[in-house]
Amino acid sequence: MVVWVGSWPSHGDTMPEDLTGEIGYPGYPHQGGRFMGRFCIDRHNNAINIGFVDTHAERVPLKDLWLKKWHKNFKPTAEINEG
Repeated sequence: MVVWVGSWPSHGDTMPEDLTGEIGYPGYPHQGGRFMGRFCIDRHNNAINIGFVDTHAERVPLKDLWLKKWHKNFKPTAEINEG
């Protein structure tokens, strides 16, 4: 089995139905509209810890993942499509 360790999240990605990560890979497909599924996993009471390029780390609630600036073309939004 090959596991890809990257992702290209988009502001239009849906929230996974299963936040446990049990279905994460390969059950949650790594494809357009679903890339955020690589990060949106309930690790710390509906949040994950993220390390940033400027070397700081923070706890980010899962729904706030769509508010972060993931890359130059990412448009932060509070409107999340439920999977």
